[in-house]
Amino acid sequence: MRQFYSIGTGGAGTMGKSICEVVVTGGPCAGKTTAFAHLHQWLSERGIGTVFVTEVAREVIGGAFPDIGRLAANDYERYLLVQKQMLLMQMEKVRRARELARVRPEERVAVIYDRGPMDAGAYMSPDDFRFVLEECGFSREKLLACFNGVIHLISAANGAEAFYAQDAERHETPEEARVLDEKTQRMWWGHPHLRVIDNSTNFESKMKRVIQALARMLGIPVPLEIERKFLVLTLPDFSLPPLKNAVATSIEQIYLNDGARLRKRGQEGAWTYYETKKAETGNARVRTEIERQIDPMEYLALKGAQDPETGVVRKTRYSFTHEDQYFELDVFDEPKGLILLEIELTEENDEVRLPPFLDIEREVTEDHYYRNHEIARRLASLSR
Repeated sequence: MRQFYSIGTGGAGTMGKSICEVVVTGGPCAGKTTAFAHLHQWLSERGIGTVFVTEVAREVIGGAFPDIGRLAANDYERYLLVQKQMLLMQMEKVRRARELARVRPEERVAVIYDRGPMDAGAYMSPDDFRFVLEECGFSREKLLACFNGVIHLISAANGAEAFYAQDAERHETPEEARVLDEKTQRMWWGHPHLRVIDNSTNFESKMKRVIQALARMLGIPVPLEIERKFLVLTLPDFSLPPLKNAVATSIEQIYLNDGARLRKRGQEGAWTYYETKKAETGNARVRTEIERQIDPMEYLALKGAQDPETGVVRKTRYSFTHEDQYFELDVFDEPKGLILLEIELTEENDEVRLPPFLDIEREVTEDHYYRNHEIARRLASLSR
């Protein structure tokens, strides 16, 4: 999927090493604790340095606010202040984890977070979460961009009910667990590399799929993008679920003389910038991909090398999940009426369960006419 690299830490090559940051999250009783043990062993066996970052909410609730549920019910203003402090603690942990990753002796280091800053939004209204972000000086887009990938494990309460267990720490009923699972997953919609691990297999296979997802995020054995693409004929009704809750991201793409792609991503007025280099593998579904986050000044400088045979691709991307699969629906500004549905896979033969509420005509993965680079070429010819 992507080259093993670092976001927000100076990029690959910082102190001669590569750093990758991944959030592992999920609903109650999803298997995160076991997943961390499997990931630690798998990374260690491959000589990859690891920094595991513990969950902030567990530390704060266990150490200072064991009655946080009562606080939320009886003193909501104070509850939001606690959430604000937990978010600030989370981002301080991110900074410290990056410094620890820099001083690890290995050339490759994986930073694995037990939950991340977006999870807090599952326990607040959207407006209140936005308020907390603003109070802390953060934006949704900037927080998503802090991490190379996100792995969401579905709660056992959804598809493996016989294995769902309540205890002193996990007091949610199965129904409450399913709701929290959905809310938590939705908070990470809009991240370009979200993987959802469901309960369609036994638990051992579920853990193997977590490892496979991480391997793709780390670019092991090679950095690959495995993607399928479908042509959608009509604009869907965004007033109905799950599109009602879809996260909209504005995207601007520019292609350079050397074949690289610049991408500008924005949500709620906040922007992040990337340079991506892709190469064909002989398989239309699979390409190598090397991506790095850049700052706005570098983005502006690189724009000067735009391929004159291409135009600027502008589109709105709607991110959502259907049957525990993460989809991205691209609605293009130009050519008007072009709508493409994309899904990024962990393995090429992964099953794709297409959303029945979309008017899908056919798969166009192997049709170069619908590649963004070709669309950019057509836009340039139309403007002449």
